[in-house]
Amino acid sequence: MSVIVSGAGIAGVATAHRLATKYGLKNVTVVDRFSPLSMTSAVSTECFRNVWSNRKMSELANLSIDILENLSKQSDNYFNMSHRGYVYVTKSKELANDFQDLADSSSDFDAYVGKDKCLGRFPFVSSESVGALHAKRAGWLDAQQLGQYMIQEAKEAGVKFTLGDITRVDAFESHVKVQIDKKTNLEASYFVNASGPWTNAMNERIFDCRKDLKHSLSPLPLQNELHAKIILHDELGLIPRDIPMIICADEIELPWDDETREFLRETKPKYLQRLPSGLHLRPSSTDGYVFTLWDFVHQHVVISDPPPHTLEPHMYDEWYVEIVLRGLACTS
Repeated sequence: MSVIVSGAGIAGVATAHRLATKYGLKNVTVVDRFSPLSMTSAVSTECFRNVWSNRKMSELANLSIDILENLSKQSDNYFNMSHRGYVYVTKSKELANDFQDLADSSSDFDAYVGKDKCLGRFPFVSSESVGALHAKRAGWLDAQQLGQYMIQEAKEAGVKFTLGDITRVDAFESHVKVQIDKKTNLEASYFVNASGPWTNAMNERIFDCRKDLKHSLSPLPLQNELHAKIILHDELGLIPRDIPMIICADEIELPWDDETREFLRETKPKYLQRLPSGLHLRPSSTDGYVFTLWDFVHQHVVISDPPPHTLEPHMYDEWYVEIVLRGLACTS
């Protein structure tokens, strides 16, 4: 059996690694026009969690975390996998009670309700916090280190990595023909589309040739989103290195001076309103740095399908860093 994998990001690398090291496939080829782990995998949020509203998604996440934990053990935690979890924090007594209800119904969570319990367990959160919900099977890792570890193991198991643009795939009953750079043709038993944000663009190049049919595959119900993370140098060491991911579960109203308020009223009025919950903060995998993001800022950005290979400046809100820093100040 032979397999060609489209995409050398973390998904494609993980697929090839699993096929070769777990299932013993000897003929696996990964094809990408760019170097491995060099596109969206190079700038990912690097986090994992088993908490999802969809049960099937939670089951899939648990399986994925099982695999990550095994890799962490066998590599002596080469990719710095953290199991500190996510902690949702609130200043609302009503929401704190909801935290308790959720923890009572699921072993995936622990709840700390009331100031004494909340601050006793998480002394680094705001002194006004009255509730915390700890999602226990969650954390983060160094995605580049993870990818490099899997690439090395995959190569040792015989996986080949080829630079090239897959321009066409013809899928027959028993095999596939894959054209690279409009000239080289490879054949394999199976083809895996692990093209990340370019999955649907690749689907358009896959032709179903069974029973004399010859048409490209239909688009998948996928949507690309912009997640812009900020990495800050914590020169004063204000953020403890051993804390979990902290997520503000409350809406936030940012303070502004009169001059700035007037300017925003004309240019960015949404920042004068109460802003959604979801401000994230955690230590970075690199000592002395912290990672933060607030997804709502870029929710309005429409990413084309296929997306550009580099994001244009207009996709980023020039106020993003300012908004995040002020939000952190309000929640501290």
